[in-house]
Amino acid sequence: MAKWVVLSVALLIPGLGFGVVEPDPDSFGLYFDENADVYFVDGVGPNEQVNLYLILTNPSQSTICGFEVGMDMVGNAMVLSTVSLDPNWGMSDYSNWIQGFSQPQPTASATILLQHNVLYMAVDLAPVEFYLHGSNPSSIDPGYPTILWEDGVLQMAYISAPYGPEAQINGVCSVVGTESRTFGSMKSLFR
Repeated sequence: MAKWVVLSVALLIPGLGFGVVEPDPDSFGLYFDENADVYFVDGVGPNEQVNLYLILTNPSQSTICGFEVGMDMVGNAMVLSTVSLDPNWGMSDYSNWIQGFSQPQPTASATILLQHNVLYMAVDLAPVEFYLHGSNPSSIDPGYPTILWEDGVLQMAYISAPYGPEAQINGVCSVVGTESRTFGSMKSLFR
């Protein structure tokens, strides 16, 4: 009985459950784990490396053929390397990705598109923040990432934390989830 209570409580607290935190479909987010539920890490020391994943959560289609996304980093860190889901084609640096796949790639509730290896360099343990936006150039809207589905349709994607950083190293955990966007969208329906 005690195990069931602990499991039930864990599933109710974001970040402790076993699934994707982001509730909206077709959302891009930055996470420190492959399951898309850790967006903040603390206690990282100077010259330590962490993996940061760009993840498409809750995709509405079963395959993806490409994406466009931009990322900004604020703070004293350096992206050492980036690995793509399909490295065969793409125009990129760590901050701007226009990626097409040689073959359609299957999606899951948390589809890893990129893995960044980040070197944290702040001797004073100051925060490093990561932000998402559209690519430059952008096929649809430079403010938002774009998804290319297998049927050739380009779709603007959501950003999991549209009003602040997507992920933080040694910050004050000021990542704001989609609740404010979702609640604002709901309120607008009744105006």
